[in-house]
Amino acid sequence: MKKLLSIFTLMLATLSVSAASTRTTKPERSNLYEKVPMEGSYVGYVSIETNSPGYFGTGGFNGGITTAHGKMVTRNIFLGLGTGYIADFAKGKGVIPVFADFRYFFQSQFQRRIYPHIGLRGGAAVATVGKAGGMGQAAIGFRVPLSEKLALNLEVGPQYSTFFDQEVIVGSPNYAIDAKWKSAGARFSFFGRLSIEF
Repeated sequence: MKKLLSIFTLMLATLSVSAASTRTTKPERSNLYEKVPMEGSYVGYVSIETNSPGYFGTGGFNGGITTAHGKMVTRNIFLGLGTGYIADFAKGKGVIPVFADFRYFFQSQFQRRIYPHIGLRGGAAVATVGKAGGMGQAAIGFRVPLSEKLALNLEVGPQYSTFFDQEVIVGSPNYAIDAKWKSAGARFSFFGRLSIEF
């Protein structure tokens, strides 16, 4: 009887200690909104972009779609390549940017749902009508995870575009060979971009 009573007392003490530890231990937070891409993982972006006055300097609405694809080199650094189509809808002009994309994400235990970041894009802009040239963007933005594989990114910043055009050589029988590229100017503007990350 004494053995049975001591076993019962021991079991009761064990249960009470277990219950106390359960009360003092906080449940683990869901990782759904803390998800960041792992080092070495693929990341892609599809973006809607607007530029003012944009690549064309007409003062009208310039906008389009861009996409970038690459890898997380570290937990903070994304490197990738991208392209897209940006149009001046009033003038019927467009460019196809081809660029390198860099993003640096700031992470902290206090920033569980919003991750601020900075970014750079640089490359060439191939014209569909008229001019071609180079482009560069500097961005500041933030990332909001939607699930373990999807996130929204909002970015704004300055943009610098240069343009080159071919000289018209009157009477040249070999225009495509004899034509020379000359500088047609540069424009400073601002852009806004909303991206889906996957």
